[in-house]
Amino acid sequence: MTLARYPLPFLALLALAPAQDPAFRFVPKDAALVVRMGAPARWKKDFADTALAKLMAAPALQPMMAQVGEAMTAMMTEARGSGFDADELERMVADYQGDLVMSIAFDWKKADLVTIGDEDPSMPFAITIAATPHPSYDLAALAKAIDASTQKMLDEPDAPPSKELAIGELRLRAVADTGEAGMWGTVPAMVDGHLVMFFGSDVEAHATKAIEGKDRFEAPEAAGAPMFVHGDVRGFVGALESSVAELEEMGAAPFDFGELLDTIGLRAMDSMRMAVGAEGKHLVANLEMGLRGDKRGAMAMLPQTTAQPKLLRVLPASASNWTVSPLDLGVLYATAEQFVTLMEAEMPMSWADMMTAMADELKVRLKEDLLDHLGGEVLLLNDADPEAELDDDSPLAAVGDMCMVFSLRDGAAFGKSVETMLRARGLHAARKTEEYQGAKIHRMTLLATIPLEYAITDDLLLLAIGDGERSRASLRGVLDAKASGTPTELPAEAKAHMAAAPAGWCGVGMTRPAETMAGLAKAMSEAAAAIASRTDAGQLGMIGSVLEAVAGEMKRLGIDTWMAFVYSGPQSIGYRLRW
Repeated sequence: MTLARYPLPFLALLALAPAQDPAFRFVPKDAALVVRMGAPARWKKDFADTALAKLMAAPALQPMMAQVGEAMTAMMTEARGSGFDADELERMVADYQGDLVMSIAFDWKKADLVTIGDEDPSMPFAITIAATPHPSYDLAALAKAIDASTQKMLDEPDAPPSKELAIGELRLRAVADTGEAGMWGTVPAMVDGHLVMFFGSDVEAHATKAIEGKDRFEAPEAAGAPMFVHGDVRGFVGALESSVAELEEMGAAPFDFGELLDTIGLRAMDSMRMAVGAEGKHLVANLEMGLRGDKRGAMAMLPQTTAQPKLLRVLPASASNWTVSPLDLGVLYATAEQFVTLMEAEMPMSWADMMTAMADELKVRLKEDLLDHLGGEVLLLNDADPEAELDDDSPLAAVGDMCMVFSLRDGAAFGKSVETMLRARGLHAARKTEEYQGAKIHRMTLLATIPLEYAITDDLLLLAIGDGERSRASLRGVLDAKASGTPTELPAEAKAHMAAAPAGWCGVGMTRPAETMAGLAKAMSEAAAAIASRTDAGQLGMIGSVLEAVAGEMKRLGIDTWMAFVYSGPQSIGYRLRW
């Protein structure tokens, strides 16, 4: 669709965003996408005490903020040049504390997601954009300014077609989208205190239904946040199933697509939601995927549990970037088996033959001798090293290497299988071994390029990947924590976040973004120096300088720690970040 014909003030509304429950007054129940975003003045008010506000006010970000101000000034200048009342727009941007709500609905029953030949894959859709009423600003004043600007546009010789829509006693002006045949959009107008616009393939029917207000979107509690996004995937999955059934009836499907959807877990998906808001001095972001309890496919690698991970007890005291969560790698094995079996006609051999060949080669069975001994949890440690020296062979050394720790049900059996596998491939001969905290740490190189250290204890598998000192220190830190027998005490800021953790969490992680930014900044600055003759070197160096400055400000302000929590239940899996 073409938006170039619409007045600049209306386009400016798109940069704002949504809050109170009447915000969803015009959103249909079957909307595929709902977005609610608070206006700039609301964000400024709601987030005034948060780490985000402190960072935005930091000296290092002032050049960037100045650029935003210059862009806004340029937009106002353009508005004045077009004859629009830019003063009114400035008042709205400065004062308005309401929200912008956008929804998109599709007629999934008429969707053709698998286009055959020259068939038109388009389908009916309806878009609604509404600014919600708020006492901080009179939306009617902006509506009047937009209407006047629109009238000037329609008086031009090359103006697009327009018509008047009568919906009860309400009159709306609709303008044709010249870029999309048959598509019309209404000029933003006041309806029940909202400044609202409708757009779609049948804009009159869409506007009529929305204004009647029947079958509205049922907003969850999180929908009151300054930023809220809801995606309903049920209609898409249903349309996909119908299109797949059409292919199967035509004999054009080489395998059972429905079974493939279940293997991936797509048919278990119900919705996706995101909400961002403030809790006192903290910014909190929530992501949630609504799921059915069955047929989760590969997504079942995150098990349904409310048990807190036991691997927290071996968290190294020095860890600053880490995540621990449940993980069922047996699901990955089962998913691979289902996929290969499904595609067996296209595969060089069956899954059973693949596993037999692998067992003959490695002298161990992948599932029975390795995966079945895993304990169902993983701890990831990835501490950046801003002081790491870069070289041509390891351009990302400053970002830090990874240490992974897997829980084991039977460490002795697992270790025996690993030893058998390595000896079968002759990989044991070149490795080096040292004793540390009662464990054997082995060092070797995989595929002639990947440095690796590993250790296997009675209940842990530890892998340090890469040649960075941080990954090796993390591995030894885990062994230190295990030997001490006492869980590591978290820093004060992490304890505060843990105290506010959501009920039923099963995974948690801590991040020091300033460390990661500092490492990236060094990598970019040195990369820029290495390609100084290229035109993009300056941009790369500038980004590195900004990241370095932001990292410094985060440390100076004491806002360089955030934590994230994972939960997994019968109806959903979720992620909650607290900064």
